[in-house]
Amino acid sequence: MAEGIILNSFKDLEPGAIKALHEKEPGNYKRKIYPVGPLILMDKISNNKADDESSQCLKWRDEQPCGSVLYISVGSVGTLSHEQLIELAIGLEMSGQRFLWVTRCPNDKIADATYFNVQKTSNPLDFLPNGFLERTKGLGLVQPNWAPQVQILSHDSIGGFFDSLRMKLDIRECGPWNSTYSLASLCKTKNECSDVKRLEIAKVVKGLMEGEAGNGVCVRMRELKDAAAKFSDLTPAEFRRNFLGVNRRIRLPSDANKAPILPTEDLPSDFDWREHGAVTPVKNQGSCGSCWSFSTTGALEGANFLATGKLTSLSEQQLVDCDHECDPKEKGSCDSGCSGGLMNSAFEYTLKAGGLMREEDYPYTGTDKATCKFDNSKVAAKVANFSVVSLDEEQIAANLVKNGPLALAINAVYMQTYVGGVSCPYICAKQLDHGVLFVGYGTGFSPIRMKEKPYWIIKNSWGEKWGENGYYKICRGRNVCGVDSMVSTVAAVSTSSK
Repeated sequence: MAEGIILNSFKDLEPGAIKALHEKEPGNYKRKIYPVGPLILMDKISNNKADDESSQCLKWRDEQPCGSVLYISVGSVGTLSHEQLIELAIGLEMSGQRFLWVTRCPNDKIADATYFNVQKTSNPLDFLPNGFLERTKGLGLVQPNWAPQVQILSHDSIGGFFDSLRMKLDIRECGPWNSTYSLASLCKTKNECSDVKRLEIAKVVKGLMEGEAGNGVCVRMRELKDAAAKFSDLTPAEFRRNFLGVNRRIRLPSDANKAPILPTEDLPSDFDWREHGAVTPVKNQGSCGSCWSFSTTGALEGANFLATGKLTSLSEQQLVDCDHECDPKEKGSCDSGCSGGLMNSAFEYTLKAGGLMREEDYPYTGTDKATCKFDNSKVAAKVANFSVVSLDEEQIAANLVKNGPLALAINAVYMQTYVGGVSCPYICAKQLDHGVLFVGYGTGFSPIRMKEKPYWIIKNSWGEKWGENGYYKICRGRNVCGVDSMVSTVAAVSTSSK
């Protein structure tokens, strides 16, 4: 028996099918599944019938307005019963919405055919309701057996995706949230069930494609696409140079103050400082390696809120222009504007300088060519002390809850292409290169792990259109991407400055 199956797909696209392949092995044999796709020659052109049909499908797709098409496919290993196929077809017709449907011959032996099945020689189109193709001509396109799914889903015209293998008739929104509209079974008789299903399908499809939720999905998809393209088009070197900025020669000072050990028995199961008013809106560092300054101000903004009861946005530009604090034991390791810095050094500078000004008094420019304009009479927040939190996630959580948002460094390799969800990479280096802010923690679904995972909530400094409205969720519990390696807490003192 083979040790594993190499599957030309990927987990986020067909999670149900991949999970089913794991579970359906006879004799409880756990065969390994390796999703390595999509392995597709995107630009290959040939003259066979399948390629001609795919070309027609893509041509039709290109002619549709943005976000107007519902894509229907049950994946590479699923089929529907004939009754389910009929209900879906009539529901789509009743909705009046554009659709692109990849259909296969029905399987009446089992509605949930989550196994590889050689298709019959019959034409799948013969199983559609009488007159369906003629009545929906110009509204939708039915593609038999197969379509280039990756190319279809990557297009702006796709506004929704139906991919249920279990025929609960879930209409799944496009986007990183994987939210669903579920159709409950409300029927008592078979005929009534058919009416309810087709009516509910029509209602849900129309609501998704025309309602506020559908419009929001389309807008969000465009935003995510633009945000992802902003970073994915960069080489790793360009990405590091322009958007990271934690000093590459990182080591914690040997004399760094250590945060005291805190009790952890009564920690809440989830916590978010945004819900308590201690976090300013997401900011944007631009093409300047000043992330360290945003991590510093974020932590001090939270600490100042706890000390004074007021949330004040502090000046990153003051740190960029004025902070040249160096590690005395490591030559050349100094805070240097857009060329990088360290949060602990920035706290040290702030302590010596007497505090930070408001952002409105010293606004951010995204460059480090100007002279320092610090005005001590306009200080808005002062550092009382700062310390390093131990490499223990329970202690990190305890310090977060007690002391406010925490400054930290992370390896940002997976942040370059992040658009949402809980990021749980199997392999991630712990070389730290980006300064960010812990603001909370919780538990949520991780697509790559196919289960609920605890995560940290991280505030980034790449604007609100990046990630989940400017935030990043990363697995906690294993020091993923070095998130536990350099965490600092800061305390503030109140100031009488107006």
